[in-house]
Amino acid sequence: ACALRTPRSAPAWLRPCAAVLAVVLIVPLTLSFSRGVWIATAAAVLVALALSGRRQAVTSLAVLGAAGVVLVGGLGIGSEMIADRAASVTRVTSTPDRSVSDRYAMWSAAGAMWREQPAAGVGLKGFPDHRDGHASIGLSSGSDTAGAGQ
Repeated sequence: ACALRTPRSAPAWLRPCAAVLAVVLIVPLTLSFSRGVWIATAAAVLVALALSGRRQAVTSLAVLGAAGVVLVGGLGIGSEMIADRAASVTRVTSTPDRSVSDRYAMWSAAGAMWREQPAAGVGLKGFPDHRDGHASIGLSSGSDTAGAGQ
């Protein structure tokens, strides 16, 4: 909200509403526990800052940096959770969970399909039909939930 300053001709209620919405949207962002969402949000913030001009970008980054230092460093808000999530990035290869193992198995199956048919592949939307023939039995049986509960 800081970087996207409203023009002088905008209604008076627009800027406070944008600031309130930015603060309110922090809650679902924090509760999502998705690194992808955090990365996308950081990229969007950087693009918005870049488009807002150099002076506004530097000011906004200084304010955000100071707020981050105070919240995490000074008050300890979320510091353990942030450390755990950051450390989990390096644990992906050493102790992968089921979703990571399944993803690796699907990449392996896709690579096997590509090696068999490098020019044409298996066709548009052909991966699900050919996956089981190229993937490990754990992926074939453990991840196939189509129609479950029906």
